[in-house]
Amino acid sequence: MPSKRMLFAACLFLLPLPAAHGQSNGALAPECKWEPVDFAGRPERSYYCLGADGVWHAQRPASTGDTSDNNADRDDDRDGNSSTDDHGAPPTAAYVPPAPVAPVSVTPLDRELDAIVKLDSASWMFNHYNAGSMTNTKVLARSRKGYPTSIYGEYTFNQGARGWVKVKMNGNNVGCVQFWDDGSCRPLGQSLSRRVTAAMARAASQPPSNSDSRGLREIRDRQRAEQAERDAMDRAAADYIQNH
Repeated sequence: MPSKRMLFAACLFLLPLPAAHGQSNGALAPECKWEPVDFAGRPERSYYCLGADGVWHAQRPASTGDTSDNNADRDDDRDGNSSTDDHGAPPTAAYVPPAPVAPVSVTPLDRELDAIVKLDSASWMFNHYNAGSMTNTKVLARSRKGYPTSIYGEYTFNQGARGWVKVKMNGNNVGCVQFWDDGSCRPLGQSLSRRVTAAMARAASQPPSNSDSRGLREIRDRQRAEQAERDAMDRAAADYIQNH
């Protein structure tokens, strides 16, 4: 006959053990952590938990009294020691495209052609040359003695628009320049906009042609004849009234 003490010990042995810290109903608590994420240049901290599918999911942190784990994760993040495991990686920072890098003249030929275009751009009226942007220069032709006679280069204007230029050389002097928007090889400093403006100014300042002058004379002669006829009629009417 077992004693009461033995029966009590057997009952205690059959009772389920209390769940350990971090366990609930025999299942492990999900692994969660705080991670900094850059949302369009605004750093924010988000709470992620590793799901059963092996992927990190954004979660709303549980409002529990035990915040030691979260505080430890925050401290690790501040120190740059946030840990990851082989079950998957937390979301990466949002992609921010790099700022465009302006081309810069680096070779002696780049700088030589840059100086020529910079001098010519003083005659530009509608575009602005980005000084120092001349790149991809090349010699298209040389003289029998090896001197460059035709040079090509690419540049930017108006803060990013691209264009090209060809320069013909006569020894050490610039013969003419041809730009992507001007079909002719013209003298240095005679841009398309300057030529158009000069042509308009000449047209406005020139006297009328012979045909225009002849037409104006005919109009003035007709007006004088009509006026003389009216004067004659007025005199005739005045004489009639005076005599009668």
